[in-house]
Order: sequence, then C-alpha cells, then structure tokens
Amino acid sequence: SCPGRIMSGSSLVSPGMVGKFAASNSRTRSTAPQIASARRPIRASSTSRSARSTWSTWSTRLASVSRVVSTSRSSWARSRRRPRPIVQWAIEAGLPVYAECGGLIFLGRSILLDGQEYPLADVFPVTFAIGAKPQAHGYSTFVVEQANGFYPVGTRIKGHEFRYSTVHHWEGRPEELVLAMERGTGFAGGRDGLVKKNALALYTHVMASGTPQWVAGFIAAARRFAQAGHQQQM
Repeated sequence: SCPGRIMSGSSLVSPGMVGKFAASNSRTRSTAPQIASARRPIRASSTSRSARSTWSTWSTRLASVSRVVSTSRSSWARSRRRPRPIVQWAIEAGLPVYAECGGLIFLGRSILLDGQEYPLADVFPVTFAIGAKPQAHGYSTFVVEQANGFYPVGTRIKGHEFRYSTVHHWEGRPEELVLAMERGTGFAGGRDGLVKKNALALYTHVMASGTPQWVAGFIAAARRFAQAGHQQQM
C-alpha cells in the first residue's frame, strides 16, 4: 500500500546498519560493503587513526546490544524460519521496534486482498484492507499525548501520509492511541500510534534526517534495552 519502515533495536547490531538508522532494505544492503571496506588495514595517519577510533567507539557501543541479543540466540535460531513468531517474541521481550505505514501493517493480524485474508505478524489486533483510492495523502503533524518508547509527551512531529490501506477491523479504541493528529488522518479517530511494550506503530512517515527527536528517541530506546539485559545477566 505504501513504502514502509520497521526498525528494531537489534538492527544496531548489524554492521550494515551503522550510521543508517532509517533505511530501506536495498539501502541497508548497499551499506555493508562500505562498512567492510572501512575495516580493512589502512596506513597510519591522523585521518586513519581517527577512523579507527570512530569505529572502535561504535564497536564498543554496539557490543552491549549484541550481547543482549546473543543471550537468546537459541530461541532466535529455533524461530528464524518463522518470521511472525520471532517478531512476536522479540516485542514481548521488550525489543524496541518502530514501525511506519507498511511496518504498521506488517505488525497487524491480517490483511484482506482480493477477497482473501492473509496472516501477518499478529502483534496488534488489526485487520487491514486495501482501498481503490488513497485513504490519506499529504503532510501531517502529530503531538505525543501518551507514554511510548520513543517520543516524550508533548513532542510535536511533522511528517506525511500516503496510503491506500484501510483499517478494516480493530479490537481497540481511539483513546488508546498515543498520538493526536493536528494535521492528517492517522490510524483512527484523528489519532495515530499503537503501542505494545517498546513497540510503536503508526501510519505517519517521518523523515529521520529532519527529525532529531526520532534519532535521539531510537538510540535511547536501544540503550535502555541493552542496560536492562545487562541487569538481568548480573
């Protein structure tokens, strides 16, 4: 229905995602050779020492998140061929997940296409459908009114919407949504933002490079998750 994005705290473990906190699958793949080449031996110089220092700093920061994820490696391995169960397991375990538009749909229960119902990740009790015309199209603005894992209450974020998908059935109420739409359609009742533990799913697209609140919130959520894992191991 629209280009979507789903980001999780575990994405920070992948070298291909270093410095690419919001990327499509194609861009994620393209970054991997760049990171790999940055790790090859290079001549000693002030520039090279700076590059190695930067990589060392990133490696230290990513190691803590990596250790948290690796503690559940056996569970992950058992479920790696079943994407829906592993997504459910990860969110129940508290992994930060930020899902936009197509990412929101993926976390739903099912979607209706050409008269057939197809299962999705079943994180949120929502059945989606596809309309013949755009259901939301244009710039949008929301204000955060309730607690979530990424934005402080009171934060105002600008974005956009473009989708053909509709909310066919939802076992919820608009007042449960954590974001109030000042401009745009949102998910239901002039609101957006479904929350489950550290997962936030919404129709609104934000431009990460122009939304520092998103970047700061995502990194903070990943750090909290890593720190919580350390405490459990102690």
